[in-house]
Amino acid sequence: MILHPAFSYISRFADGDLRGMTRTWVTRHLARCVRCRATLTAIRGTAADARDAPAPAPSFDLLDRILARRRAGERVILPMADPPPGPWRWRHAARVAAAIAVLLTSGVALRAAQGWGELEFAPARPVRGARLVVQYHEASRFAGAERLTLLGRYRTADDSVPGAAAPAAAVAALVSDGNGTFRGSVQLPEDVVYAAFTVAAVTGGADTRAGQPRWEVLTHRDGRPEPAALAQQRIELIGRLPSLNK
Repeated sequence: MILHPAFSYISRFADGDLRGMTRTWVTRHLARCVRCRATLTAIRGTAADARDAPAPAPSFDLLDRILARRRAGERVILPMADPPPGPWRWRHAARVAAAIAVLLTSGVALRAAQGWGELEFAPARPVRGARLVVQYHEASRFAGAERLTLLGRYRTADDSVPGAAAPAAAVAALVSDGNGTFRGSVQLPEDVVYAAFTVAAVTGGADTRAGQPRWEVLTHRDGRPEPAALAQQRIELIGRLPSLNK
């Protein structure tokens, strides 16, 4: 049995923070292990995307507002609310990863969104272990169904094997409200940082599903996708490359 380095070791190797015999062992392992090299590539790619993302520009009247508050006697100026969604670095990295997914799958992700209905999750930025409320807006191929099955594939922070070819497991039931929407909920395991979902129905003994899992959920911390979640997303995308699935 081959002993693969933990994700944390590969991450520290990518950061140049691994020393001594551990670094020597990881270096030798990477030289002969395609899977762990793919993990290393994913980590380095995520970091590069984050570094290259543009920083949001301050509003034109920011300095005037700060000076006005200082003149009013304020000495400590703190944010009054969470910042609105914007192009901060990890979100930009997530968009880059999503764009790569479309390219790697030759439009499969787009076809899933356009031809297989729409799957929604709440909260949109879940933390680890969150319970997700799920809504699926019916696609024509599931017309008349009363129940659908939510299929999911989970990844933890330490997963290193691209898993796009692995089968998804049933994780929840979605019940029709009679108006074209199916509803249910699913509990994310505490160690899961990334999940890919699809839906399925059994009709006439045949399993009809909305393609391979393409709807994604990444765990968040402080409103931002966790670095580990982004890394696992990239590994998942690598698994969709035909050259790695042969």
